[in-house]
Amino acid sequence: MNIYGIASITRPPAARMSSPVRSPSFPDDAHAVIYRPARAATTSGKRRTRDWRLRFERRSAPFIEPLMGWTGGDDPLTQVELSFPSAEAAIAYARRQGLPYTVRGLPKQAPRLRLVSNTGGPLQRGTRHASKVLFGGSLQAA
Repeated sequence: MNIYGIASITRPPAARMSSPVRSPSFPDDAHAVIYRPARAATTSGKRRTRDWRLRFERRSAPFIEPLMGWTGGDDPLTQVELSFPSAEAAIAYARRQGLPYTVRGLPKQAPRLRLVSNTGGPLQRGTRHASKVLFGGSLQAA
């Protein structure tokens, strides 16, 4: 008993030493989507586009609430959205939690394009044949 007269409940020492067995935190049918948010169309800023997000697919269809006409649902996971500094961190979290996941928007290496003149050389300022370079140039993969 402690000083307040309440008996404290403790586990035996052997049980405290072993690691606890965790039950899964998420339902079996939960599916995670990992993505990088796009820049807002109404602004030129790139705020909140560097992080990666993990959200859950909707598991049940939304319904119209009859009294007020609001859209409702019975899936609380649709409101959960987690932020991660990289796609690798989000994938590691999903694997640690045992979640099936889909990654959308992984960066692909696009070929770099450069402007070259008809002669095959790079575009240079102050060349003698500026009209050929500026008007007869073409785009080629670097």
